Amino acid sequence: MGEEMIPITLDKVRHLRFTPNAIADAETAMGKSLLAIVAEGGVRATRAFLWAGLKWEDRGLTLEKVGILMEKWMETNPYSDLELKIVEALRADGWFKEAIRQQQEDKEAAGE
Repeated sequence: MGEEMIPITLDKVRHLRFTPNAIADAETAMGKSLLAIVAEGGVRATRAFLWAGLKWEDRGLTLEKVGILMEKWMETNPYSDLELKIVEALRADGWFKEAIRQQQEDKEAAGE
């Protein structure tokens, strides 16, 4: 698992990082597994991931504060770019490697 920090400019330059604790926090906030959150998408998922990925650097960060940061982001940037930053950070920290492997195994088991 990588330990890359992906910079993102919100109220200031912050750094996204998805450690196992960050992923567990996002799962707890959403009440779902990582793959279920990714599959569902939406603003709640984006906010939960952004919060989880940033709080290692700012322990006082709340979901509500992250919602405000998202609002500021969207004043000058497309919402979709925020999602892309989160996906970039998840990939950089190795979270999609297992999902891709599992999908390939499922296809092979189904005879595809």
